[in-house]
Amino acid sequence: MLGKLLSYDQHGQSVTLSFEQRTMVIEALREEILNVFVSIQSNNRYSKAVKSDCKKQVCVSVKRCMDCIEVCTPKVTAKVYETS
Repeated sequence: MLGKLLSYDQHGQSVTLSFEQRTMVIEALREEILNVFVSIQSNNRYSKAVKSDCKKQVCVSVKRCMDCIEVCTPKVTAKVYETS
């Protein structure tokens, strides 16, 4: 559980969501690929599924809705909900 959302901030293709208990980072690698990272034990990001050369320039938008945050590319939308 992440808890209540405290804040969010967008830096280019990356969106950082700060919750009561953890931080989540959603990074758009391509229009159809979002990398979602939540630190459990370490802040180091190890991904064997995503190659470093697959990242492309992507338009990313962030929208605060009534019950979630939407992180969108032209092809994919991730909806992140708070937990209580």
